[in-house]
Amino acid sequence: MVEGETVPDVAPRRADVEGALLCRVAAGDVAAFDDLYGRCAAAVHGLVLTVLRDRAQSEEVTQEVFVEAWRTASRFDADRGGGRAWLPAVAARLARGGRPRRRVARLLPLAPAVAVVAGGGLLAARGVAAVLGAT
Repeated sequence: MVEGETVPDVAPRRADVEGALLCRVAAGDVAAFDDLYGRCAAAVHGLVLTVLRDRAQSEEVTQEVFVEAWRTASRFDADRGGGRAWLPAVAARLARGGRPRRRVARLLPLAPAVAVVAGGGLLAARGVAAVLGAT
């Protein structure tokens, strides 16, 4: 090491794509929500399924995780952790009954064009955004 040269205390952070997407979702960006859903839905569903061990209930909670993400993305704080950890934290809280769950299915009549992923029962990202009134 050369005199006067400093060594960084921590390794450089990997790009937090999910964190950037959450910031855009907080601003109402439907395309960012669509991308976030595409990147994270399978992992979120897998986590919820591991906790609940019931496929139908896990699908419902997974839907709720993304509804919650749309509504509360503004609470994401990159200084407290990465976006990759934020959604699983929300999923774990909801799967463990962190608050009374409402049935997402009750939202469906509000948006007849809601797309449902074939066979999975999960709302597609654009469907969730439509249900929540995003443009």
